[in-house]
Amino acid sequence: MRQTLEAVRNACGQVIPIWYSRKLSDDEVRSLFLETIAGVAEFGSISDLVAVSDGDERGAAVIEEIRRAQEAEQGQSFSILSLPENRGKGAAVREGMRFLLARPHIRYLAIRDNDGDHSMHDLIGIVRGVMHAAADSGNPLVMGIGRRSDVHRPLGYARGQFEELVCRMTLDMIQWHAARTGRAVPLQYCSIHGEWIDLHSGFKVFTRESAEAVFRADPPSCGLAGNARDRHAVEVVLTVENHLAGGIVAEIRRNTYNEQPTTTFGEFNRAEMSANMLAWPAIRLEIPAEVVEQFFWNRVHRLTIPTIVPDGKAECEAILKAALVKLGIPSDATIGRAAAWPGPRFL
Repeated sequence: MRQTLEAVRNACGQVIPIWYSRKLSDDEVRSLFLETIAGVAEFGSISDLVAVSDGDERGAAVIEEIRRAQEAEQGQSFSILSLPENRGKGAAVREGMRFLLARPHIRYLAIRDNDGDHSMHDLIGIVRGVMHAAADSGNPLVMGIGRRSDVHRPLGYARGQFEELVCRMTLDMIQWHAARTGRAVPLQYCSIHGEWIDLHSGFKVFTRESAEAVFRADPPSCGLAGNARDRHAVEVVLTVENHLAGGIVAEIRRNTYNEQPTTTFGEFNRAEMSANMLAWPAIRLEIPAEVVEQFFWNRVHRLTIPTIVPDGKAECEAILKAALVKLGIPSDATIGRAAAWPGPRFL
């Protein structure tokens, strides 16, 4: 633990992407950000934290007030990067990571959301897990995931179900790719709690070696619209790029809010968003459409949302059909593909 505390204090950089809904007041934005950085000065290095405004001028202005006040009081504070336009969380994170990678003393690089859900207390545990995985495996390319104790309660039932589907299928695709390239995916550093890896958790820590491999270059768009890579499939992209670089995953349990204090999930088309989360890794890893479809049927029966008839099944079908279209299956050819719902007749 002593080594971990020293690493968090002296060698850990943090990126906080910033975009707050206009529905929030300035006071609410201020409160959320102050909660996010609580404990950084005590346990970490506030000067190695960078807030990246993703085209959010109002949010950046509120946070700049906090930065100036902290600097006047403590003599140091965090940095702010402001992107001129909203490009999505993926782009904001890349800019922040590149900013921190220019500092040679930083060995661990964390991504934390801006709503206070990703605490400094849990960051220490995740860094400790990453350090162990790197030392134990001999592989310096490690991506640590802060596994949530539950996804359905904080996210809501539907979002939790679809995140589970994407997490299960993403791992299927990574394992398929690994097998075809003569590798086995090491999962021994992932949590023994739960049937699937929480790849969609936004609380992640990278070793410097992994961050260099994942963030130095822009990942390909894979021919998909701009929303796919940097807005919808952000966590999938990080996981796949870490895999392609030869990295491994360590999963460490963390606390999570019972309800999210703020979210913009309801503003997205859920079927389109989930389809992008499936299509991007399939194209990047060169997974045939028919294999992706089989992975879907393998995993959708593990969910309970299809039992909501007809809406649950209809939304699952919409995700599959939209993903297949993105993978080159003509839209008219997808009609009826999901109608039979292949699966067991008896429980």
